[in-house]
Amino acid sequence: MKHLTFLDNKMKDKLYRIIFETDTPAGKIFDIMLVIIILCKGTIARYIKLLYNL
Repeated sequence: MKHLTFLDNKMKDKLYRIIFETDTPAGKIFDIMLVIIILCKGTIARYIKLLYNL
């Protein structure tokens, strides 16, 4: 198993804060982008299904 270096731990902590602590500006942007991607994915999937049923 690879041992995490100080920089790896620092990056892991930063990503954790961005993803799970939405009180940071980066966390809010992440949440908004995630919702947009999920909505777009669902819309695109519906249109593709509709086109194949024609």
